[in-house]
Amino acid sequence: MKTVAEIVALHGGLDALAAKPIKVLNEPYMPLNIEVIGHTPTEKRPVVAVSHTYLQNGDVMFDPEITFAVGADGIWSPLSYRQDGLGINQEVERTDPLGRVIRNERIARDLAAFCRTWSRSIKEQGYVDAFRDARRANHDQEAGK
Repeated sequence: MKTVAEIVALHGGLDALAAKPIKVLNEPYMPLNIEVIGHTPTEKRPVVAVSHTYLQNGDVMFDPEITFAVGADGIWSPLSYRQDGLGINQEVERTDPLGRVIRNERIARDLAAFCRTWSRSIKEQGYVDAFRDARRANHDQEAGK
């Protein structure tokens, strides 16, 4: 998720994201939300949720939400995919009743391919520029300009 990583870097990195989530408004598109929601149980890598959202009957719906484990090397590894309008909820890994982690390589491959396309779409739809513009406007407002 190169584009999302770029927005997170402009925000101040993962530590800044953990302190304050990002919501990018970019009409006419859905808001883009980026937030740290925890850490992986074993490696303690940050888990970041990235989503587009809309309201339906007063409920927030994800279209989609993907969670990622972010490594120290900057690699964003997809963990799960949620698409509320279609009732889809997929996980790359699950733990069986004996505590063993079972990885679904097909879901991992499909999510990685989807994320490459989604990252390009986020860039092409102008979310990075919208984030920069909002930061500049907030900075100018705080400076009394």
